[in-house]
Amino acid sequence: MFPNHKWKECCEAHDKVYWKGGTKEQRKEADIQLMNCVKSKGFPIIARIMYIGVRVGGHPLLPLPWRWGFGYKYPYRYPRY
Repeated sequence: MFPNHKWKECCEAHDKVYWKGGTKEQRKEADIQLMNCVKSKGFPIIARIMYIGVRVGGHPLLPLPWRWGFGYKYPYRYPRY
């Protein structure tokens, strides 16, 4: 949902992982990777805002098109291993 900027490839990589879904731990790791990638581009404040946004707005049980596991039919639940 952020405009494309110097962090575009960070978001694209994050979107691919979100499409696939996975465990709670994998989601948290994907969100941390997004934050670190954006931070490495020189945008630490934006990185933190994005991290908070994806942690709140990316939960798999929210009926949003960018939720965790959006490649699957809604509702998507974290797998139990």
